[in-house]
Amino acid sequence: MWSRLAEHAHLVAIDLPGFGHSERRDELLTPSAMGEFVARVVREFGLKRPHAVGPDIGTSTLLFAAAKHPGLLRSIVLGNGTAAVPLQIGSVLKDVVEAPSLEPLRNIDPRKSVESVLAFVESYKLPDHVREDFLSSYEGDRFVESLRFLRSYKTELPVLGELLPTIETPVQIITGDHDTGVLPLSTATICMSGCRIVSLTRSTPATSRGRMPPTNMAL
Repeated sequence: MWSRLAEHAHLVAIDLPGFGHSERRDELLTPSAMGEFVARVVREFGLKRPHAVGPDIGTSTLLFAAAKHPGLLRSIVLGNGTAAVPLQIGSVLKDVVEAPSLEPLRNIDPRKSVESVLAFVESYKLPDHVREDFLSSYEGDRFVESLRFLRSYKTELPVLGELLPTIETPVQIITGDHDTGVLPLSTATICMSGCRIVSLTRSTPATSRGRMPPTNMAL
């Protein structure tokens, strides 16, 4: 996919701080702070109103960026992430967001935690080097610490909810009717003016389905 897109456009992809193999900065592990980080990346790279694609944690990140920086992005494509209030998330994410503490999760092998997420990918076998990249990127405390981003939803998403009606950037949201993490209703709730929803069902042809660990964003 990347090589095909590169034939038609200039591409920039980043692992957001604390995700993938990027260094972590604890103060950036909220959607609003990450949105400011993305705005700075756009300017530092000299990108002129790029189209932005942000799955998973990129959903709230890009929406904050678009709300706080009108005209920064030409368009946004989102998916597998939530920005709805009240929170509309599946049981796995709900347990993380509402847990009193992350401490119990520190005793779990992070590779097993990531494997459990990869298990939701259906109808597609990840190449071994891709799977290993996911697993190695969350070793040590990286997986547990990255969950701080999700746990900030309780305070961050109500703020974003107030900003959604102000977003003028065209938004396309791709969602699955069988997403185990983000409920389909969540997508409809956050859809603002100029928003288009594409819903994939189990019968929809796709390269891969299911949730992926929160990793990258393409600009």
